[in-house]
Amino acid sequence: MTTNNKTLNATVPAWATTAVQVLLVSVLASTLAIAVIVARGVTDPAPSEPPSFSASNPAELRGLGLAPQLSADQLDTQIHWLPDTKATAINTFIAQLAQTAGTTGMRYGIVLETDSTRQIQILVAETGFLGITSQQNNTQRTLYDWQRWPHITNGNTLQVRYQDAALTIWVNRELVQTLALDAPPQRIGIVTLATDTQQMLNIHSLTGWQTAK
Repeated sequence: MTTNNKTLNATVPAWATTAVQVLLVSVLASTLAIAVIVARGVTDPAPSEPPSFSASNPAELRGLGLAPQLSADQLDTQIHWLPDTKATAINTFIAQLAQTAGTTGMRYGIVLETDSTRQIQILVAETGFLGITSQQNNTQRTLYDWQRWPHITNGNTLQVRYQDAALTIWVNRELVQTLALDAPPQRIGIVTLATDTQQMLNIHSLTGWQTAK
């Protein structure tokens, strides 16, 4: 008895091979794009409408009552408030800040006050740390433990947005936390906490959006 073994040689069409290659390249490109976005921490843009106020040079900053460079000494906490008119109906506030002198590690950021008894501070240090605290009736409470946070650099952008009884916080456009906040900020400013002598903070720009009444 003779058995005839037939081998079927299936040839993959060229168009199918090309389609698979294109698909793989597209998947790889998408993966790399997502990785870049995550690595850069890009998750939230600034509002699309023009800001209510903006200051990015010494004259404009002085117009807001702030010096372009803020010096601080060891263990010295300083708060530099914007004029009350700039905090009224504040919706979004962005501060671009950088330490420019002294031992790296100075803590700096945005401070908000909802009334005379409650204050919230969002602080970063260029050693790679971030923390959020609340002080009410002289009692301090930690809202976000002082810890390492990705994407903190030599110069950082801090952003807060108050909307629908909530305060949302970003650092370098990466979402950090959303806090319930039943009252809007009444004052807003820049805070520095020196950890050594002769440290200095440079204000690159301050931008705010206020809700029209």
